[in-house]
Amino acid sequence: MVWLDGRLLPLEEARISPLDRGFLFGDLTWAINERLDLTAGARYAFDEKEIDSVVLERAAGQAVALGGDPARLAVTGNSGGGNFSAVLCQLARVRKGPNIAFQVLAYPVVDLSVVADYPSRKACGTGEYFLSQADMDWIMGMYFTDQAREGSNLLASPILAPDLAGLPTALIITAGFDPLVDEGRRYGQRLTAAGVPVEYRRFHSTIHGFMSFAGVPDAGREGLELVAARLRSHLQR
Repeated sequence: MVWLDGRLLPLEEARISPLDRGFLFGDLTWAINERLDLTAGARYAFDEKEIDSVVLERAAGQAVALGGDPARLAVTGNSGGGNFSAVLCQLARVRKGPNIAFQVLAYPVVDLSVVADYPSRKACGTGEYFLSQADMDWIMGMYFTDQAREGSNLLASPILAPDLAGLPTALIITAGFDPLVDEGRRYGQRLTAAGVPVEYRRFHSTIHGFMSFAGVPDAGREGLELVAARLRSHLQR
């Protein structure tokens, strides 16, 4: 399982953890953790020439050492990590590998274009519900040098891909009071329309990032348990 942590989208570098820093997701599997860290010097991150599926190739290559099966990879990510996860799935499809058996997108941001217009961004983006539109504007200013041009790139806005057929089975999780809830739901709808099996789960009474606060609220633990159960069912034989 490749986990892409999207606490802050802008990053200086994505680095793969050494094997001895893998972590155990319950009793499920060892995971390779791709932590995306924002540093003081990071002013620009998006570069379509730099976005690559190398992380998946490394995960597949290390699967044997990790006791896993390179033919049964799962890509999971939250928030900005959900963006990267969706992009990696699309890249793997175009490049015909590595094989991804399952994707988990937790409250993902999948539309970074300047024309993105979702009611939930207005209704829940005022700052009362943890993630605000001002936060997103700041992040976009860090991530792009020219959002008008770069934000519509499919490597930044995977929801804009004209054809989503052939992508991995997906679990998409959203929060009811999240500015990103509408685009997460819409991406799920588009995947379904393209023939991709999708389980969409909306936790109505909580906020963006709730799975990082497992137990407070209870939805955090419920969300993690759901992810673990679905990963187990899709990856274990």
